[in-house]
Order: sequence, then C-alpha cells, then structure tokens
Amino acid sequence: MMLDPLVDALLTQLDAGPIAAMPLEEARANLDLLTRLGFSRSVAMSEVREVTIPGEVEIPARLYVPKGDRLARLTLFFHGGGFVLGSLGGYDGMARYLAGATRAPVLSVGYRLAPEYPFPAAVADALAALSFAAGNLAELGGASRLGLAGDSAGGNLAAVAALEARDLGIDVAGQLLIYPACDFAGEYPSMAEFAAGYFLTLEDLIWFGGCYLQEAGQAADWRVSPALAPDHANLAPAVIGVAGYDPLRDHGLRYSELLAGSGVPVELRSYGDMIHGFAALTGLVPAAKSAFDDLIGLYRGLLAR
Repeated sequence: MMLDPLVDALLTQLDAGPIAAMPLEEARANLDLLTRLGFSRSVAMSEVREVTIPGEVEIPARLYVPKGDRLARLTLFFHGGGFVLGSLGGYDGMARYLAGATRAPVLSVGYRLAPEYPFPAAVADALAALSFAAGNLAELGGASRLGLAGDSAGGNLAAVAALEARDLGIDVAGQLLIYPACDFAGEYPSMAEFAAGYFLTLEDLIWFGGCYLQEAGQAADWRVSPALAPDHANLAPAVIGVAGYDPLRDHGLRYSELLAGSGVPVELRSYGDMIHGFAALTGLVPAAKSAFDDLIGLYRGLLAR
C-alpha cells in the first residue's frame, strides 16, 4: 500500500534530521509540539485532576474523567517517546481523546525518562502505577476494572505491566498496544526496510536504546523486551496496531504472534499507509484519525465486556 499522501507531505515539512542529532531539550519540545498539534481540538472532560503516585519517587499522573455516562473502567495510559521524550503536557490531548472515545476515565502516567533515569526507572514507575491504580479504582473516576494502553515506548510499558498484572493476579480487562517496541534484542526486516525517511529512523532507535539501557545485556530482560518474556499465556486480551512504514512494524507483528500462539485473544490491525506515530496525527490526517479510532473502538469493546 502506498504511503498516505498527507503523511508524505507532512514528512517533508517535518524533516528536521535525526532526533539523535538534536539537543535533548529541543527533541523533547518538538515531540510535545507535534502531539499537541495533532490534538489541537481539546475534548472537554467532567474532571481533570493531578494525581501523585507513590513509588521509588513520587510519580506525577493526570486523571481524565469524561462527561456523561461512562464505563466503570480505568485506562492506565503510558505515553510514547522512546523512553526519552514525551510528557503529561504533550500527551494531554491524546489522553483526553482516549477518555472521550472510550467513555472511560484515563490515568496518564508521567514516568521518569532516560538518559537522566535509565532502565529500570520507567518500568519501576509503570509497575508502581499499576499497583496504585488497581488499589484505588473507585477513587479514580469510579472505576471497577482496569485497562492498559500506550503508544510506542508506552506500548512497551503497557505490555510489561500486563505481564506483571497477570503474575500478581491483578484483573485487566484489555491492553491497547499502539505500534509498540517489543524486542530491543532482536533484528527485524522492517528495521532495515524503513531505516530512514519515515519519521522514526533506525538511527533514532539506536539512540533511544543507548539512552535507556546502561549495558547491552539489558536488552534481553523481559522488562525491556516483553517479547522475550518466558510465558505469554493468560494475559489480558489485546488490541495491537502497527503502521506499514515503521521500523517497529515487525515488533508489533511478532508480539501479536506470541500472544495468539499462547492462547491470548488478539485483534491485530495493520495500517499499511501509515508511519510510526500516526496516533499523534489524528487532528491532521483523516486516515490517521480513522486508524486511531478503529483501535480505540476495538479496545473499548474489551473494556465493555
């Protein structure tokens, strides 16, 4: 399938060189700006509240409660950005959109970022958020059950949290993994096929990994690479979305295979005309909005069961 023409035009406008070549603060500001532009029409909420999650450190989070009738479900959401970029503020619009479209509260987690806080800081924060959310559902928008969601690096953290939830006996209604990074130790054809020219580059992936991991051997840790977990059985049902022009495309495809092969219900959607990060283009590219809405609809079905 050909690349969506509006996405192709955006790539020309956004070509500022590899993320790895930018000053760190500039790269962070650029991703926040792009994500805000993609959700420039803010979705009104019944309540937006700052929350502090106890953990190794105090973890900032933001609760979004949609207006009107809603599901008694809470989505624990982890933003993307390669474990280096992304923020609660930058992802405010996406979290609002997710809450509004699912008709269920969302708790967006501001986990610690590398290189200031390398692995396992982000995982520790994600698992602290999992325990906190599971133990405070009623206070977090009146929920009675939990879902997990994230894009890119956030999809990685959501997958890790789902594995931990299973082992701890925490009930999870479903997981939404949007173009997730699932295997830092593996080499996949899509990483070479789309190494450059499609927003996220192979050079960026290597840089993100270098910021996040303190030593090469950590890539094989299942908390870094959930595809390498010893057992994927009995996980919450999953919705996985991948983009056709994405070096991480095969990560999501492989994780879908692993879950399905372990008996986990999986809905896989491949959007052949999209790039990595298409969810952030929801307000800019109609086909990106359709793809994101499709994934959210499938995920809402899991929450509503």
